[in-house]
Amino acid sequence: MSNIEKQKAHQKFYLTYQFVMEVVIYFFVDKVII
Repeated sequence: MSNIEKQKAHQKFYLTYQFVMEVVIYFFVDKVII
């Protein structure tokens, strides 16, 4: 696997992780406040 492909895979994983964390935090805040 080339270096550029590794960077793309890492970026995709990071964006997915960031999205999942935002959803988890959103639901957590929603449950705590309401």
